[in-house]
Amino acid sequence: VVAGILECLCQIEDEYELAEAELADKGLRTVVDKAEEGDGFGLPQLEAAEACERMDLSLDEVIDMKHIMELRILQTECLDECRHLQLVESSAWRELMIGEGRAALQAEREAKVRERMARERAVVQKVEEAGVRQHIRQQEEAQWQELLTEEGRLQEAARQEARALELVRQEAIRQGQEAARQE
Repeated sequence: VVAGILECLCQIEDEYELAEAELADKGLRTVVDKAEEGDGFGLPQLEAAEACERMDLSLDEVIDMKHIMELRILQTECLDECRHLQLVESSAWRELMIGEGRAALQAEREAKVRERMARERAVVQKVEEAGVRQHIRQQEEAQWQELLTEEGRLQEAARQEARALELVRQEAIRQGQEAARQE
């Protein structure tokens, strides 16, 4: 929108520059100023009318040229305002882009934080799983040791029983031999 306004104003500016050059060449500024002055006696207007006759222009044409000059001033002010608006617009765009850049950086930071937290959770989970596995292993080893200890006790008891049976058998054999001898 601002660019369209600037383009139109530039075209108007070119037309006004031509009109202003023509006005300056004919010395009309003074004539227009005198035509618009009023001292109550009409002398400046009379001088302006005489000057207009010398330049082969009507007083209305001279006043129209004065209005063209005033429009030129307004047009310059409009151009200045448009330039100011362009600066404000570019500044606003810059601020917007900076804001978007900040938002993107913030989003990137947040994504990195979420990623790091996910990695940390995975590590904690692995540690916990490893701890659980180690605990299970320790329990299994303790149970295995208990089983080995129980098996060792049972084997020892079985050996002792076997020795006791062997002693009983040997005693029975000896007693049987002694009884056979006595008979």
